[in-house]
Amino acid sequence: MQTSNPSEKSDWQPACVDLWGERWSPSLADVLGVSTRTIDFWRAGEVDIPEALAADLVRLAACTSTPRIYGDMLRQVSRGRDLDTLTNILAKIRADDPLSQLQSKLRRQAFVARRSRDDVQTAAPAL
Repeated sequence: MQTSNPSEKSDWQPACVDLWGERWSPSLADVLGVSTRTIDFWRAGEVDIPEALAADLVRLAACTSTPRIYGDMLRQVSRGRDLDTLTNILAKIRADDPLSQLQSKLRRQAFVARRSRDDVQTAAPAL
């Protein structure tokens, strides 16, 4: 059986590489709670991967500049890690994500500029 959308079939596997590296099959199997044989069937095109799953994998890998961290977080969740562990993983994502770093820098700059403007207005004599 072939996948109805050929680009979807080709897009989800590179997304898995982004999330878990070249040997991604066991990680995806862990996350989904299926056997690696099921993953092998999907990879070979012998059985269709569910379309929604393929789309979710592609979206997940594309939503961050650090997909490997998200892949690790998914694997941790599938293994029943506690809230503290997941919080630490999320903190690492935020710390390592260049977009988050840029947003933080811009927020700090806007705060400093706003504070400087307020200081100037406060120091100006009332007319």
